[in-house]
Amino acid sequence: MTVIHENDYVLLSLEAKQKTWLVKIEKGKEFHTHQGFVDLEQAIGREYGSRIKSHAGTEFLLLDPLPSDYAHKFYHRTQVLFPKDIAMLILFGGIGPGCRVIEAGTGSGSLTASLAYQVRPEGRVYTYDIQEKNTETARENLEKVNLDQYVDFKVRDAKKGFDETQIDVVVIDLADPWEIIPLTTKVLRGGGRLCIFVPNWNQVERAVTSLKTQDFGKIEIFECLKRDIIVGENVLRPATRMIGFTGFLLFARKLV
Repeated sequence: MTVIHENDYVLLSLEAKQKTWLVKIEKGKEFHTHQGFVDLEQAIGREYGSRIKSHAGTEFLLLDPLPSDYAHKFYHRTQVLFPKDIAMLILFGGIGPGCRVIEAGTGSGSLTASLAYQVRPEGRVYTYDIQEKNTETARENLEKVNLDQYVDFKVRDAKKGFDETQIDVVVIDLADPWEIIPLTTKVLRGGGRLCIFVPNWNQVERAVTSLKTQDFGKIEIFECLKRDIIVGENVLRPATRMIGFTGFLLFARKLV
């Protein structure tokens, strides 16, 4: 049985409305919602998946946060990737336990957190960002969910190169990946994967041109769409709104 401890982060879910909050469990702390306030101290010692009521009698769920929850619950200074794109980067990039991953473009750390979650406990994420403020925000976000221990944060322009070698995967989430692609050939192991996210056709074209002039093969490009399904009493249908196009995903393999 996995129980909630003081200082743990919990996903507080209002199930009826599919609304959630990422909250830190602390003694003497109340979390106020439009459905009344919740005494967070009452969550200590309870099992994840338990129910808790607000002072107004509304029932909330106490859930353990997943990487998909981090993307939009973290404080962010920059635009973050959607979970659907992060999931594809991880799956098609073959990112799993023990992998050594370089991330070019830390941002607010939502992708960094998902990468760290996947490579733990023996793997490592080396994340580069030119802005110190971004790095500080990302570090604080990952500390909330105890994932910072699997990450090396580096304040440096990725265009100036990387410190590591024999890397399994490089992930680029920057506007000009073609400037960085030649540098990745020096750090990726044979067969290593390069994953790129960009939002515009012209960026895709320039990135592919660069890939073809470097030692890369098995180039794949696609986009991912997500449509929710509404489930309720006498209702089961697609939502009228959806997260449609967000960007293009590019994947390639380092050849030797």
